[in-house]
Amino acid sequence: MMIQFEAQQDPFLMENDTIAIRRVRTMEEVRSITEVIRRAWDLTDLENVATFEMKAVSDFGTVLMATSKEDPKTAIGFIYAFPMFPDKNYSHMMGIDPKWQGKNVGFELKMVHRNLAINHTNPKINEIVWTVDPLLPNNAWLNFGKLGVICDTYKINYYGMPEGVGIYGGVPTDRFLVKWQIRTEKVEKAIQNVRNGSYKNYPSYEELVDRYPTFNFVRNDKFMPNDTFEEDTEFLVEMPTNYQKIRETETKLAIDWRIRFREICIEYFQRGWVAYNYIRSLDQDKKWHNFYLFKKI
Repeated sequence: MMIQFEAQQDPFLMENDTIAIRRVRTMEEVRSITEVIRRAWDLTDLENVATFEMKAVSDFGTVLMATSKEDPKTAIGFIYAFPMFPDKNYSHMMGIDPKWQGKNVGFELKMVHRNLAINHTNPKINEIVWTVDPLLPNNAWLNFGKLGVICDTYKINYYGMPEGVGIYGGVPTDRFLVKWQIRTEKVEKAIQNVRNGSYKNYPSYEELVDRYPTFNFVRNDKFMPNDTFEEDTEFLVEMPTNYQKIRETETKLAIDWRIRFREICIEYFQRGWVAYNYIRSLDQDKKWHNFYLFKKI
């Protein structure tokens, strides 16, 4: 007969001078994560994850929490993931407290998740998948530029379009289903580029548009077709660098971007292309430009 007592805090799986990451085991840790969800997405109790559900998943899935070193009991970020038959994980949610966004917390959470998946032997895990809003530049940069994911699956209005619900109100919730093929050379190279700092060697805008066919340009935040575009085995789609602000202040323009990018992805994914990378660049005037690189593979 096996008797199990109340779960205790797990040891750290990763720690540095600023943050620490561990598996979630207790209800107090779960409740701390739901507060991060509330702050990160501005969700009501109805849309938030049920605490009992997350506690149950912590026994058979992967529920990780990041904390600051000064306050090891309060979550500042988390990953909430399930096993998928036969050799995948589905990372349902990752969230970072707004005060900690842009400080590499999400990247380190993904590294811990990857290490756990690689060391899982029965079954061997080869891929982690999740959904992401492809128009949010910080999300795209983390997923494609720093983690090395790819995408060939586009989900239209995935969560519906509820009016006034959190950050999603008023705009279709289209999503990429990205694939993180954790054992590949592409992923290894992307991670090493982050660790050694070379990922910040941004190419020039002029160099990029000279090297690749460019489907469109961004002018005054608007989508401008490139009338001289000629398809090749690789091409660029320029994206707005401030879509989050556009979504908050110009709903009509935000929807226009959603529809235009949706049409590109549906057409090219159906024809065997993938979104292969996300590239940041600077032009001669020190203005930022962001691109998806589409590739025929």
